[in-house]
Amino acid sequence: MAAPAFEIRNRMAAVGWGFMAVWLGMVGLFTFIMGRDGPHPSQPALLQQGVLAGFWIVGLTVAGHVMSKPCTSLSVATDGTATLVRRTPLRREVETWPPGAITAIEVRAGKDDEGDPYWHTMLVAADGAEHMIREGRDPDDQRAMAARLRAALRLA
Repeated sequence: MAAPAFEIRNRMAAVGWGFMAVWLGMVGLFTFIMGRDGPHPSQPALLQQGVLAGFWIVGLTVAGHVMSKPCTSLSVATDGTATLVRRTPLRREVETWPPGAITAIEVRAGKDDEGDPYWHTMLVAADGAEHMIREGRDPDDQRAMAARLRAALRLA
């Protein structure tokens, strides 16, 4: 395949993957230490084991959610063919659209979990499917990237 005319990547999810790997690694390490040395005598053993179990429950629950978030890569060829690759630690999905099958590139305002403004650039396909291809806090950057992507896709 020839070099793409335009390519954009969203790797925000990889930060969460790394954090969860460190979290579960540390919980695993503390579980190993407690199994090897036993509970520390300064606190009741049941309390220490309960706290450790709580860290496992929270860690595995959050890891399941975080690991399902994909890193994306959108490539647009010179002929207007677009290919979206979504990767998670356990799977890889590839979706390809022929020229003209993408109807819009939209920049949507939203809020993050703390209520601050957060922007999403969305790809809208002719079949109505929507895919987030980029996210961030700078609306001007999102709009500029969306304009370049529209030009590469030959959208109005």
